[in-house]
Amino acid sequence: MRPPAGQFPSLQQPLTTITSTRPGMSWLAWLIVYVASLVKLKMVEELEFIHFAQWQRVRIKKLPRLSPDQPAEDLANDLFMFTTNYNGDWDQYIDTFARVPRIRMGMRFLWGTSQGFPGPIPLRTFKQYIHYHTYPETLYYSAYPASTVRNIEAALAVKAALQDFAENSAPSETLVAFKQRYLSMLRAVAPKLASAPGVTDFVIAKSESGESTPRRGRLGGGSKVRQILIAAMSPIEVKPAHDVTSGITARIAEVGKSSSPSPFAKCPMLHFARLLVIDDVIPKLGSSPAASLRTNYLLFVAAIDGTVDDFLDCLYAADPQFVQDVWGRCLGYPEDGQGPVFLRIYIARSLLPVQLPYAAFPDNSALDIRDAVSIHADLLDWLANFHSRDLGDAELMAAWQGWLNQYAFSSEAAR
Repeated sequence: MRPPAGQFPSLQQPLTTITSTRPGMSWLAWLIVYVASLVKLKMVEELEFIHFAQWQRVRIKKLPRLSPDQPAEDLANDLFMFTTNYNGDWDQYIDTFARVPRIRMGMRFLWGTSQGFPGPIPLRTFKQYIHYHTYPETLYYSAYPASTVRNIEAALAVKAALQDFAENSAPSETLVAFKQRYLSMLRAVAPKLASAPGVTDFVIAKSESGESTPRRGRLGGGSKVRQILIAAMSPIEVKPAHDVTSGITARIAEVGKSSSPSPFAKCPMLHFARLLVIDDVIPKLGSSPAASLRTNYLLFVAAIDGTVDDFLDCLYAADPQFVQDVWGRCLGYPEDGQGPVFLRIYIARSLLPVQLPYAAFPDNSALDIRDAVSIHADLLDWLANFHSRDLGDAELMAAWQGWLNQYAFSSEAAR
């Protein structure tokens, strides 16, 4: 069954597939991923519709075993996991993997060690293979859900042009010099204005009345941070029991359906996150499973700026009850483990090695991207409002500088 279109309220949709490696091929899967990690993933970057992706071999013997009550897994073959998010239609996304020669060759290498892999051609069987091995996400979060990769590229270019304009402004600038710079800047950004991304409010503060207020975009590149991808598999409960698993799934789904901001939305360093339950390994298409996982697992995948500990501290502060209702019910989580330190320790024990990560904007923080998206949309509004008026040069200069000054804060003070 194909993933439902528009499953989550976002222009980006997640995809999570897990396959079993062929007997004796786990080492080769690791080697291929390792070699690929040494080469920049230009083929993925050129697609311009993938925000993030990661490929990783997961060793059965290394699955987190965090409680004495949790039995060791005894599956014969290791796993190969692929997580990503993409813009556009699912069929078009898979079509690209199969039809573009360079991408098709990469798929043969990456999935060639997996059981039952039919190859990217014929396309019908390849799609069937991906459908079959896809796991449904219970919750997906994006910090900029109304933006595609091309939207963000355009917004970042516009923001950089405005930043350069602001930095080169002088109090004594003449009207002639201003107009030349202004028109030159507009000509430079004009090709980017057609790709304006949608804007969603991001709340980071509360007013004196206690009401949440949206954050405005700001010029400035911000401090350099290291964007990282993390994947954690936390054991929930030993099968055949399923009550705890059902409770955790329901709690996660409740957050996804709520009209209130999720705990993830309150963490400014987070780009993307997903939560889903892995209750078994899907066998080779057409065959019966020889064995199954003995434990249900909670898979958590996220792209963040900075350190894992800082993000987990933020998540716990945002909604400690959510943390307790989800991870606090998993196997091995300390009883009465109140406080972010317990979440940090537990996630550290649940982490899987991320071997082949890709991020479309590795040098831009989530706040940088949000700022660019907001400013880009505001610039279009400003041009529509002021360029429809018959303003003299002096009036245009005053109006423009007044508009630009609201964004020209230093990045340190703004954050």
